[in-house]
Amino acid sequence: MIYFGKREIEELYRRYPRLEAVGRHFAQLAYSCLQRKIDLLTERSPEERYEEFSTRWPELAQRVPQYHLAAYLNVQPESLSRIKRRLEARRAGG
Repeated sequence: MIYFGKREIEELYRRYPRLEAVGRHFAQLAYSCLQRKIDLLTERSPEERYEEFSTRWPELAQRVPQYHLAAYLNVQPESLSRIKRRLEARRAGG
């Protein structure tokens, strides 16, 4: 990862005007992702948040340490364990 400060970015945009469009595109993508996460956190239950995450990114849901996933979903790791157990039981028919 490369970090550019505000001055460096402004200088790059001045020297390479087409780069500004790329920067704007990435800023819009970042804003969109942030808005999606805010919506997810404010409009969905913790169980719904986990279900959406695990449906959208099943491999990631299996590979990421539970405490990281819990932090991303804004729940305690213990709560995430209970959520996962309930969903597994529901999927198993019980």
